[in-house]
Amino acid sequence: MPVSNWYNKDTWQYSDLGIDGNQADRKITFTFRRIHQTWLKTLAKRYIQFIAINKSVHFVHQVISSLASFSEYLAASLSCKEPESADEMTRQITIGYFVFLINKGNTAVTRQHRILTMAKFFESCQEWGWIALKERLFYSEDVPKRPLKNPRFIPDTVLNQFNAHLNDMDPHIRRLLLVLQASGMRINELITLCQSSPQWSHLSSPNGAT
Repeated sequence: MPVSNWYNKDTWQYSDLGIDGNQADRKITFTFRRIHQTWLKTLAKRYIQFIAINKSVHFVHQVISSLASFSEYLAASLSCKEPESADEMTRQITIGYFVFLINKGNTAVTRQHRILTMAKFFESCQEWGWIALKERLFYSEDVPKRPLKNPRFIPDTVLNQFNAHLNDMDPHIRRLLLVLQASGMRINELITLCQSSPQWSHLSSPNGAT
């Protein structure tokens, strides 16, 4: 099939790009229907055709999803005039996109992915000579930090019940558990220590084996 026959469509088959894909995967197409602006859809198709050569199908779908999110923002934004071409993109427009993502309830991880994807998209289009931006759109400071996971502690009531039965345990196991409690080590760290340090090996078992 000639390139023009499928390229101008809003839905591409994996095979159009020479991708075998996983036939068990329900998604065997790439769709651009959620990208409404003509200029953005044109750039998106050129970009996807290029990156699909050496990127996974999953990655390409994620890029299209981010492009669709950005398109939704441009169409709905009341804080700025919708650009009619990439050359009309401004820093103020991208700042509005960050607020849009927060208001949509996206997690920090999703916002991070969307912002990094769009930054790479515009950077690549500029680098390849497809667009001529008048100013920088994204900065590293725009990317939200991933929230740190709170450590999971054993409740004091459970720990007290556990310690009440320490004397009933094998002495070697009791020593291991006391070291874990006192030091905050992970179990794999203690096992590594027992294996690599002779002075600690007696903690692992009666014969020194873990």
